[in-house]
Amino acid sequence: MACPYSAQAPASVDGAAVWSAANASIRAGMTSLEIDLPGALAMAAGMGAHHWAACDLIAAFRGGMFAGLEARREAATDRGGGVDG
Repeated sequence: MACPYSAQAPASVDGAAVWSAANASIRAGMTSLEIDLPGALAMAAGMGAHHWAACDLIAAFRGGMFAGLEARREAATDRGGGVDG
């Protein structure tokens, strides 16, 4: 059985660059997490990602991040607790 991370690891230069850049560009905002989009794009380009691929992949990363945060909030309220359980 393959490691879950390696089974879902980015398989392209663009994907690996965006994954690293987006993770490094996450910051805490006033109400949720945010991604420093200009910083993430510049960092991904510096790691060899093509600009348009980086734009699309960062948008997908951001959408997945927010979907995961929403699922976590819903699970916590279903158990009768707050976001932290």
